[in-house]
Amino acid sequence: MSITMGDDELKDKLQHCFASTDWNMFWDSSDGIEEYTTSVTGFINKCIEDVVPTVTVRTYPNQKPWITGNIPPS
Repeated sequence: MSITMGDDELKDKLQHCFASTDWNMFWDSSDGIEEYTTSVTGFINKCIEDVVPTVTVRTYPNQKPWITGNIPPS
């Protein structure tokens, strides 16, 4: 399971990534709405992967199902 964690700095970086993008280039280089949608979605996901850190949390079958704010070490 992966958890994304964010703060204001990450939000600003994502906004900069999206604001500095020429969105028309995706439409101009696509042959139709499906290709356009795929390329825009791929770009958005890449921006998110580049900017937002993820933490992998391991769970085990014998782990108690207590809900806490703590993230166990991996």
